[in-house]
Amino acid sequence: MATKYFLDTEFIEDGKTIDLISLALVCEDGRVLYLQNIECQFAKASDWVWRNVFIHLNHFHMSGARECTPKIGETKEFIGGLTGFNHKCGGKDGPCPWATRNEIREAVLDFCNPDKYGKPEFWGYYADYDWVVFCQLFGRMIELPEGFPMYCHDLKQIAYEIKFRLPRPEKEIHNALVDALQVKEWYGLIIRERELLAKERELLKK
Repeated sequence: MATKYFLDTEFIEDGKTIDLISLALVCEDGRVLYLQNIECQFAKASDWVWRNVFIHLNHFHMSGARECTPKIGETKEFIGGLTGFNHKCGGKDGPCPWATRNEIREAVLDFCNPDKYGKPEFWGYYADYDWVVFCQLFGRMIELPEGFPMYCHDLKQIAYEIKFRLPRPEKEIHNALVDALQVKEWYGLIIRERELLAKERELLKK
């Protein structure tokens, strides 16, 4: 039995490379993972990323500096449903989202462990770049963990095929966690619509 995970990332891209900023996974069972890449090359970001993405990062100063520097290898803790690295970050409460790429990879492996939670099934929205930057946490495509699929389902494709117009949020918020939660909500809408259309086609055949 597959377990569904709803994926979103924020990243810096220059047409040749994709540099992970943040990653969120929302599981159908209610678990949530959100982490920010401490190794991201912030200085390479476009003006658009500065205006639309960085303003939503946690524990980040808009001068281009992290407001904390997690110590590599500290114990991860589950706090309020979010996986994070529990540091004191400028007096702010809650888990620290900053982690190295290796730590993010290990957190994803733990969060999506096929032996514990079942074979993962990933869903995204306009997910081409999200899927590439996700896979690159593990190296080459052929180095994806055992039990992980080599593709991501894309809600946009299904919505296009059934001619379903998704309700757009009043305000675009380019935050990986907000968007991953939105992907989960949209999944429910699209799948219900597809099932209704399938039932209508069956009735027309009778």
